[in-house]
Amino acid sequence: MYLVKQAKIGQSTRQLGFSATDFDADLCALASAASQAQLHLNLNQVTNVTILATNPAAIQAITNLRPHPGQSFSRDFCSTLTQILSVFRNTRITIEWCPSEVSIAGIRRCIDLARDAASAPLPPNHQEPNTIAFQKATSKQLAISVWQARWHNADRRTQAFLALPTPPSGKLPPVIHGATGASRTASATLIRLITGHAFIGSYTARFHPHKPTHCPECGVNPQTVGHVIQHCPRYAHARATYLAPVTPDLSLSSLFGTKEGGEALIKFLEITKACFRPNEQAFDPG
Repeated sequence: MYLVKQAKIGQSTRQLGFSATDFDADLCALASAASQAQLHLNLNQVTNVTILATNPAAIQAITNLRPHPGQSFSRDFCSTLTQILSVFRNTRITIEWCPSEVSIAGIRRCIDLARDAASAPLPPNHQEPNTIAFQKATSKQLAISVWQARWHNADRRTQAFLALPTPPSGKLPPVIHGATGASRTASATLIRLITGHAFIGSYTARFHPHKPTHCPECGVNPQTVGHVIQHCPRYAHARATYLAPVTPDLSLSSLFGTKEGGEALIKFLEITKACFRPNEQAFDPG
């Protein structure tokens, strides 16, 4: 919708089809606004043009000519702006954010226009844009679907499924959210413990059966994730300080399956450096 001195002078809509994302629509609207501004300037020269958008990410991306999901719309937008500013050198064009509130008359009208366009049949010559954003979204959903199928068919008694007790959705599991802000080494160690690919005896036994697999602290063989977190006497004080308050029975499903467990585990690892890469600074149990 186009306004001059708060008076509506026109409107336009475009059907992108079923493959376009919301982000595509926001970028397309900005590119269309630039084209309409050029048409208006050809008839009525003004010194200030303001383009309003409700998506801050689209505002940032529309002038980015590097590869990104909406690059084609950015190219159209920048090309139009270049033409405008090369001809109308005294014109200033501003892109501003506005809240997406239905209480705003202009926003409400834009929503109505979008609904009308979405409910209208596509023209006979319509071609799906097949944008990068759509390709990324489709590929991601396909990968998640395959992952979910593997999750349902897998033996969920393995270590990794403690951190993924429900089918994957593409979002980070709670334990990772709980570990946010930790050091890179501690975060990497937590991921290794979750996947079972840690610097630990049970992992060594799988790939280097001729190497020692016992716990270097107390001699238990093989050294497992459960042993380090629940039983090894070297970490008794840190275990009581950080892990027991979250789950008194030191349940691995609670520690690896919840945000609170992630917070406790990452503190435990930061202090003890348990299962860190060999030659890291040794832990002093006090």
